[in-house]
Amino acid sequence: NEHGRASLAGILPKGSGMAVLNKKLRTITISYERQEEHQTEETVLFAGRIRTYSVRNEGELYYFEAECVTATAEFDSEKKYRSFQDVKMTYRELVRNVAGDTGTVLITKRGNETLPNALIQYGETDWEFLKRIAGYLEAVLVPDTYHEVPKAAVGLVQGKRYETGIGDIYEIDKQTGRRRGEGDK
Repeated sequence: NEHGRASLAGILPKGSGMAVLNKKLRTITISYERQEEHQTEETVLFAGRIRTYSVRNEGELYYFEAECVTATAEFDSEKKYRSFQDVKMTYRELVRNVAGDTGTVLITKRGNETLPNALIQYGETDWEFLKRIAGYLEAVLVPDTYHEVPKAAVGLVQGKRYETGIGDIYEIDKQTGRRRGEGDK
C-alpha cells in the first residue's frame, strides 16, 4: 500500500559526473546485467522517479547519492473531488477511470463485480482512493517497481519473483567486474 523506494549511492568517473551535474535528473532505472557466454541478460531491479539527489566532486571522481520512488508517486500528487455514481460500473472500470491517461492499474481480485453503491473521492489523491478501494476488496495496492510509468495492481499479480535482503550492499570492482556482497570475504 506504499510506493516503492530505493536509495542509490555510487562513484562516477569525471565525464559521467560532470554530465550528471549539468542535468536535472527525473527518472531512473537500476538494472543488473549478467553476461553468459555470448548473451547478455538484463534484470531491472527498480525504475521510477528521483526525489532527491546530490553529486559532490573530489578530484577526478564524483560521488552520487539519490533517493528514488516508484512512478506511482504521480498518483499521489493532487487531491481530487469526484464521484462515481453508476452502480453498473465494475471495479475494473473504476480503477481504469482513476488511472486515466497517466498510468495503468490492474485489478486481480473481484474486478468484475459492480459497485455496491456510489463512491465519492473527496479530498483524496488517486493513490489514497485506490488504497481505499483495495481495502473494500480485501486486497493490497502494489506499486510496479520495474517501469518508469505509473503502474500498480489491486491484488497480487502472478509473475517472476526476485528477492534481495533489505539493505543489501554490493560493490563492483571496476578492474575485474567481480561482484561482492556485504557478507563476502
